[in-house]
Amino acid sequence: MSWSAKSRDHHLVTVERLAGDEYSHTSTDATETGTTYVTKESITFTATAGKYYMLCKASVMQDTAAQVTTVSAYDGTTNYGEMTMTPIGSTSEERSWMFLVRLEPGAGSETWGIQLKTSSGGTARLTSQSIWIFREDSFADPWYFNGTTTETETATSMTATEGTLEVTPPVAGDYLIIATAIVTAGNNATINGEHQLEHDDNGTPTVKSLDSLKAGIANMANNRYAHGYAEVLTLPATTQTFEFQQRRTGSGLGASARTYHKTIAALRLPVAATPPPPSAGGPRGPLKHVFTGPFGGPL
Repeated sequence: MSWSAKSRDHHLVTVERLAGDEYSHTSTDATETGTTYVTKESITFTATAGKYYMLCKASVMQDTAAQVTTVSAYDGTTNYGEMTMTPIGSTSEERSWMFLVRLEPGAGSETWGIQLKTSSGGTARLTSQSIWIFREDSFADPWYFNGTTTETETATSMTATEGTLEVTPPVAGDYLIIATAIVTAGNNATINGEHQLEHDDNGTPTVKSLDSLKAGIANMANNRYAHGYAEVLTLPATTQTFEFQQRRTGSGLGASARTYHKTIAALRLPVAATPPPPSAGGPRGPLKHVFTGPFGGPL
């Protein structure tokens, strides 16, 4: 068997940290041998009234062959963007995970983070895990979509999922676009699946990111992958559509592509004219947030 690696659709975005942002990063590994979720990276902060975004990222591993690692974002009550993986070849394999979710907590202390668990007999591992929490009103004209329906597509042509965000900018300007989804292919060894994010600029569609889940690898029942994208786009003051699409590219029993939890945010730059006040912790000094696509990268 021969293996090859390809890399495409890369973007680098930096956003200056505001006083109201919360950020955490750990470069050392975190492991878990338990079969119930345990928090491995977290931020405790004092929330005020309003909407917040939490963007999480990590590299995910499983040290034991045939066992399953599960990772997700957590707001103290609910898990979001759950990704599962089991090694296909070597247990040294790493899978990138990135997920964005918008939350609206009540005023008071909140602890949000990244949780990890394994199947019985396994050892789940995280490395380079990061969390960025920021208020929606840090940005002018924010737009957001959250879809939690599991969708299965058996067509061989790209077909829209429920993951669609329509944006009508009040003025032309630069927007930070962040899109995340949990995806997989069917359960047959001859099946491939493809997933993409398409940007329709007033009738002119452009594929912004694409991933192909190959037969015998991603379509294993224990593997759900994270599709992550971030880029700054200059949008005109006309209706714009961002849409997750998927298709199957094989045949046989169970031939399909699947999309699970998906989110899309469009946030106009520069930041709002009057940024929100800092959290109770206050500013922590200058920091830049960095994203890469399509499968995440360092924050």
